[in-house]
Amino acid sequence: MQPRMRSLAKGTSHRSVLATVSYRPNLPAVDPNSKLAKVRDAMATGDWDLAIRLAARFRSLGEYGEAIKRGKEAMDNPELYQQLGRNLTQIKDEAIEALKKKYNLSWDAAMKSRKR
Repeated sequence: MQPRMRSLAKGTSHRSVLATVSYRPNLPAVDPNSKLAKVRDAMATGDWDLAIRLAARFRSLGEYGEAIKRGKEAMDNPELYQQLGRNLTQIKDEAIEALKKKYNLSWDAAMKSRKR
């Protein structure tokens, strides 16, 4: 005998109920040896070069991937970017902003733990 499903309130769907159940306001636990944990640690300590280099190897960076990868390339080939007339500081700042936006939950958690 199968358990009975509860009926939902009128106008709600199973999908919206699942979305509210799976939402976690707190940052999920991250394996301390994972790549993401290393990026978070580098962000927390202000080692942006390391954070950019690590994150640039991630496959799924979405809309922030171009800025993060460009930041790594500019660090690896500064002479090329200077010959192209690009401002290396601006490229690095854009990569840092992209990291903060992409991993905003990680950034918020890192800043809170740093203040403690």
